[in-house]
Amino acid sequence: MFSQLPEPALDPILSLSVAYRNDPRTDKVDLGIGVYRNSDGQTPIMKAIAEAQRIVTAQQQTKAYVGLAGCEEFNQSIAKVVLVKHRSTTVCQ
Repeated sequence: MFSQLPEPALDPILSLSVAYRNDPRTDKVDLGIGVYRNSDGQTPIMKAIAEAQRIVTAQQQTKAYVGLAGCEEFNQSIAKVVLVKHRSTTVCQ
């Protein structure tokens, strides 16, 4: 029954990790599946991330999850930065 089914296509996202493993270059960086790993396979905590965590923890008043849309204050602020600074280079107007 299953022998007549066509072979499924490879998952494009998971295929990235296979391509990474097969790449012989020594200076490669694996950013494919959401976790940065160095050439030793370790996941170091970058200094900027550690500092951001320190700042957030110092100001945090709850451990509740942010909704799917993210933090609305951040969304509005980043939209102002991106859209105002780059208005002259916008392709779609």
